[in-house]
Amino acid sequence: MKLLNFDEAQKLLRDYHLPETKTRIFTSCREAKRFAQRLGFPVVLKVYSPFILHRTERGEVVASIDNQLALDQAWRKLVPFLEGSAQAGLLVQKKEKGLELVAGMKRDPQFGPVIMFGLGGIFIEVFKDISLRIAPFSQSTAREMIKEIRAYPLLAGFRGRKPIGKKKLAVILVQLSRLSLDHPELKEIDFNPIMADGQRIKIVDAKFLINEKS
Repeated sequence: MKLLNFDEAQKLLRDYHLPETKTRIFTSCREAKRFAQRLGFPVVLKVYSPFILHRTERGEVVASIDNQLALDQAWRKLVPFLEGSAQAGLLVQKKEKGLELVAGMKRDPQFGPVIMFGLGGIFIEVFKDISLRIAPFSQSTAREMIKEIRAYPLLAGFRGRKPIGKKKLAVILVQLSRLSLDHPELKEIDFNPIMADGQRIKIVDAKFLINEKS
C-alpha cells in the first residue's frame, strides 16, 4: 500500500469538514520561517514523504519549536532526510496541546469499513483502549463509541480537566464513516493524534492508505 500525498490528504480532510491543524509543506527554510511567524510559535517541524508511515520512531519530528533560531536548527537537522526523494518536504505545523486521541478505519473484506476510536499517541499501543463500529452509523452511535473507552473519564473532565467537546468528536467519527464509504479505494485511514483541549479539537496527523495499483 502507499500513502496519499499531502495535497490529496488535505483535500479529503477539507471536503469532509474534518478539523485539521494548520499545516503546510516546504522545501525552503525561508518560506517555512515566514509561515511559522504567521502561525505563531510554538510550531512543529516534520519530515514528509508519501513513503514514510512512522516519523517519530525515525527521529523525523522536532516538536515545540519556540522561535526562528530553533526553527533554523531543526531545519538543518531534518533536511538531510529529504535527499533522494523528489516528493519529500518538511511540514510546518501549529503546536497543539491537549489530550491525545485517535480515530481510524480499516476495510474488512467481509464487513467493509470498520471505524475505530480511542486514546491516541503512544498510548494506543500500550493500552489498546479503543471502541469499534461498522460504517455507516449515526451521531448517537458515535457518542456511544466515545463513552465506551476506559479513558472516558479523562474526556468528561476528570480532576478539574476541561471536558472535551464530545459532540465535535462524534461529528469527526461520523464524517470518517462517510468518507470511508465514499472512497472504497482507501484501505486504511489513521488520524493519530487528534488533539482535544476542551472545545478545540484538531487532527494533527492524517494518513490515507491505498493499494499500489489504485
